[in-house]
Amino acid sequence: MRDLPRAGGSPHDLAREALSKAPPAILMFWVVKICATTVGETGGDAVSMSLKLGYLVATAIFLAFFAVTMIWQVASKRYHSLTYWLVVVATTTVGTTTSDFIDRTLHVGYVALARLTKAPRAALCANPIGDASRRLASGLNTAHPGESRDPDGMAQMRVL
Repeated sequence: MRDLPRAGGSPHDLAREALSKAPPAILMFWVVKICATTVGETGGDAVSMSLKLGYLVATAIFLAFFAVTMIWQVASKRYHSLTYWLVVVATTTVGTTTSDFIDRTLHVGYVALARLTKAPRAALCANPIGDASRRLASGLNTAHPGESRDPDGMAQMRVL
C-alpha cells in the first residue's frame, strides 16, 4: 500500500487515510472484535476489582493505555493489525472502567449515562464525512446528494 498524505489534506485524503488503517468488516473481523471486547471487559475488571485499585485508578490506567495506542495507530503510515487491535482492546477497557466508575462510584446509573451521552453520540452519527466513510467502508459506491465520486470511488464532499 502506498503512503498517504498526513493530516491537513483534503477530506478525501483524510478519509482514504483513515480507511487504509482498518481491516475490512468481514465475519472474522466480528469474531475477533467479540474476543477483543471480552479481553477488554476482563482486563478492566481485573485491574479495578481483582487488584482492588478501584474504578477511578483503573480508568486512569486504561485511558493512558488508550492514548498511547491511539497515538501509535494514528502515527502509523499504514494498517498494522497489532496497533489496530490494541486500540480496540484499549477502547473496550477504558469504556468499561469509565462506565463502571460513573455507575458504581458516582452512582449516576447506566440509564442516566446513556441520556447524558445521547447528544454527542447523535452528532457523531450525523457527521457527513463520517457517513461517507461508513458507506465506503461498507462497500456502497452510490453517490448521495452533495457528493461526487473520484476515479478511485472515494466520496468527494462539496463545500457549500
